This record gives sequence, C-alpha cells and structure tokens, in this order.
Amino acid sequence: MDGTRQWVVVSEFNFDRHGPRLVSIPGKRGQKRYGTLPPSFFEEVKSAFLAQRKAGTQKKVDRTKDAA
Repeated sequence: MDGTRQWVVVSEFNFDRHGPRLVSIPGKRGQKRYGTLPPSFFEEVKSAFLAQRKAGTQKKVDRTKDAA
C-alpha cells in the first residue's frame, strides 16, 4: 500500500478468483501482487471480518458486474 488513504470493508465480501479485474502491475509484466499486509493489520481485519460474519450482517457483492 502507498501513502494514500485506503480502507477495508469487512461488511461485504465477494469471490472472484482471478477475475477480469485482476491485472498485471504496470511495468511488471505477469506480476499481480503488490505485496502483503503486515501480520498485525491482517489479524485486525480478519477479526473484524469474522465478527461481521458471526453477526450475520455481511452481504455478498457481485463485483463482476462492474468489471470493464
């Protein structure tokens, strides 16, 4: 991630394994991963995601409709 403001939405989920929006990083042909989250941040996101899941308040979102 860079220095711009970013967020994670834990109240929604989608499953789009290697869908049309997964593109190579500009200037790095074939590379599709920018990096990994720091472990402590990943755990924070995972805990919040699982809490939403347990509460039954998440919704599945079809993001392929928006793909260009």
